[in-house]
Amino acid sequence: MRICKKARSAIAALLMIAVFITIIPLFSVGAMALENPEIAADAAYLYEYMSDTVLFNMSADKRIYPASTTKIMTALLAIEAIDDGVCDENDIVTAAEDIWFDITPDGSTQNISAGEKMRLGDLLRCAMISSANESCNAIAAYISGDIQTFIALMNTKAKALGCNGTHFANTHGMPNDDHYTTARDICMIMAAAYQHRLFRDIISTKKYTVPATEMFESRELKNTNRMINDEYREYYEFCTGGKTGYTDAAGYCLVSVAENDGLTVFSAVMGAQAVTLDDGYRQTQSFSETYKLFDWAFNNFSYQTMLSAGDIVKEIPVEMGDGADSVALCAQSSVSALLPNDADLSGCKYVINIFEENEGEGFTAPIKKGEKLGNLTVSYGGKNYGTVSLLANRSIELQKLEYIRNEIRSVLANKWVKLFIALVVLLLISYIAFVIAYNSKMRRRKQYARAAAAKRLEELRRNEAPTTGKSFEDIEEKYRRRDEFDHSMKE
Repeated sequence: MRICKKARSAIAALLMIAVFITIIPLFSVGAMALENPEIAADAAYLYEYMSDTVLFNMSADKRIYPASTTKIMTALLAIEAIDDGVCDENDIVTAAEDIWFDITPDGSTQNISAGEKMRLGDLLRCAMISSANESCNAIAAYISGDIQTFIALMNTKAKALGCNGTHFANTHGMPNDDHYTTARDICMIMAAAYQHRLFRDIISTKKYTVPATEMFESRELKNTNRMINDEYREYYEFCTGGKTGYTDAAGYCLVSVAENDGLTVFSAVMGAQAVTLDDGYRQTQSFSETYKLFDWAFNNFSYQTMLSAGDIVKEIPVEMGDGADSVALCAQSSVSALLPNDADLSGCKYVINIFEENEGEGFTAPIKKGEKLGNLTVSYGGKNYGTVSLLANRSIELQKLEYIRNEIRSVLANKWVKLFIALVVLLLISYIAFVIAYNSKMRRRKQYARAAAAKRLEELRRNEAPTTGKSFEDIEEKYRRRDEFDHSMKE
């Protein structure tokens, strides 16, 4: 019985450990990792433009047929020509004879005929709103002189944008083995085109009427991108435009853009299928999957502030400051990053570079408020998100007395000055020693001279006294006066 109780206790303990081990990863992974959406398509790509961040990638570099999303590049080149002043949106274009080049009868069209005259801007709207294939050829021939030259220009532009997985064989996207792109590339082409106001205006247009021409009555255009039109179930309130495409080889394609809460998100869903919903509604998955990607981006990502302008980053010592011995450094600008909403910003790393401090000199007054004293780099998850200048938050005046003292200390600390002072001191000591030795020598010489003079005087007195009859005192006085006279003459 005791064994059974122990066994039950052991089993219970093991079960608790197993549950504990199982549950903890669920909580930690949920906080740290964002689950990607499941997308029903051959390839998909999601990109946030302002932060240059790839949010989602599914076979994004796989070679695929672009279908009518090709027209994004055609429109981009035409609008660049307009913006550069090469041509004008109001130019009247006469459709060339080869307007139906490489187009099959079952393709989308606005029945533009060779010789028909139409505004360049209207041709662009026919191409981008209703996806008219022949309109693209008319645009190409007008911009470059002929269609083949324009196609070469399309490929040159693709390379310039870094779209190395792309090659165009026509202007409109009809099937061709040598006509291909990738989800990543077509999204980048869309992002480049979206920078032009005219392009944004066209792709956001729900309906447009092309005025009648001498060969055709007015044309009513309706945008094939249902995400911008609230008449449709596929409507998405944040979508600001896009371009659809379909061929049997390419499937359903949609390249589009949405803006919300400061995010500008580009999406490419390529090679999707059409499905019939439970209520019998026929829907292409290029719309539903794009909707899913946009919602996923806006619900799970946001710009988060990692550093605010004016934040005090560090206090730095200051020498010789008048009434202050330090200055605070504050960030000149803020640093924000597009991150998952549950990102733990405590993981941010801040690398500070203080200019003079790195050279081992420290800061010395005077310092002006707003003076650039260093910089700071912010990173998260191994990626740098920005470098900002660090500015002094106040002015600090120089303390003049301390400055003078410091200058003296600085001069005296110089090795050459030390060597000069040592040399002067040595010379001074040598001079004093020489003077002392010289004076000592002169004293000894004077003493010797006095002794010799006294001896000589004594001898003269003794020799002269007996012969002259003078007293020793008179003889001594004579010689003393003579010595004084000789001494005065020498002086």
